[in-house]
Amino acid sequence: MEVDRSSPDPRYGAWKSVEEIGFDDLKANPVWLWCMGLEIEGEEDGPLGGDETSMRPLLGANRVPDDVLCEPLILLRVKGTDRFASGFYDPKLRSLFAIRVLGAGGGPPNLVPGLPTPATYISVPELCGRSNVEFEATGNGADEAAQSPGS
Repeated sequence: MEVDRSSPDPRYGAWKSVEEIGFDDLKANPVWLWCMGLEIEGEEDGPLGGDETSMRPLLGANRVPDDVLCEPLILLRVKGTDRFASGFYDPKLRSLFAIRVLGAGGGPPNLVPGLPTPATYISVPELCGRSNVEFEATGNGADEAAQSPGS
């Protein structure tokens, strides 16, 4: 029997486990939020059939809400390339972590040939009301990045 993944709140789409969220999902909806942080009744511990790794896309949005409770998964461009990546955005630290390069066998930045070292990532959704926020990897091949000064 298939689990109903739809959202009772029209702002959010069907949930997926964080491991299931792929490039096409992020292109369609560049901001994904943890179900447990959405304050949807009955989903305090995750949606029915899901768990604490379940996320929902923020539909029709190209910005991270200012009042987000947990670090959202966002779509990123890899500066100087035609590649895309995803990462969790920490608004308090203005940084990214668990960055993964998307598509064509992507994975952690240190396993993807042809990436600039260190890489610079550009946010696809707006962050804190700003477009194209840049983040510099904290080291060659690092899966973490800090917001660039002046960005």
